[in-house]
Amino acid sequence: MLHELWDYLKQLKSKTAETASATKPVVRRGYGSVPGIVLADDFDAPLADFAHLMA
Repeated sequence: MLHELWDYLKQLKSKTAETASATKPVVRRGYGSVPGIVLADDFDAPLADFAHLMA
């Protein structure tokens, strides 16, 4: 019984390895990779609203 279970688990493992290699890899995009979004030129400029905190 244990031998049959071991063979079954090895078969499942080989099937998942075959399907994992056949599928297309997932592309994970980083921050700022959305096309079409343009930031303002002064995006990093200090804000006047927080001037009292930076003094």
